[in-house]
Amino acid sequence: QCDMNRDEPESLSTEAAASLDRPMVAVAARSTQRVPLEVIRAPIVTTSMSGSITGLNTAAVGLLGSPALWVGRGIQEALSFVPEPGAPGSANTQGTLVDLTGRVLDVDVSRTLIDPGTEQGFAVYVVHDITAHAEVGRLREQLLYSVAHELRGSLMVLDNALEILEAEFLTLSPGEFTQILKPARRTARRMRT
Repeated sequence: QCDMNRDEPESLSTEAAASLDRPMVAVAARSTQRVPLEVIRAPIVTTSMSGSITGLNTAAVGLLGSPALWVGRGIQEALSFVPEPGAPGSANTQGTLVDLTGRVLDVDVSRTLIDPGTEQGFAVYVVHDITAHAEVGRLREQLLYSVAHELRGSLMVLDNALEILEAEFLTLSPGEFTQILKPARRTARRMRT
């Protein structure tokens, strides 16, 4: 159950809830159509403008633990890499955290300020698990490194053979010529397959 203070809204407008999957500029918190924070599957943590945690939705409880552990503590105790609500900087931050099961997750956290200049102002932090995307990125980098390494070695063999042939073509015997071409041909065939 979401443990929200009474001063702060327990729900967002339908439009705001739909926009939680992308960076938000503003949330129409006073709309007549409301969607409880509980139904949003992304973990959401709300804070006062001073950065004190005021509530977590069910998904955030599953990620971080009981609201009793977090309500009243600073947002940076739960998500050390995110800025305080009033701090300048990006509305989106990426970092890592350890969930309740001990898994290390790569996350993207978007911060949205609601009525920041008023007494009722608060911040909404939406946590997106990007672990799979980060892993794909790491695998892509490994693949590119491997391909570049393989090509570099093969191209070096071909370049050396061409360099020798260019410099010593007229002085090479037919046996030496064949001995230089064999590795170059083998490398070229290997690159084709």
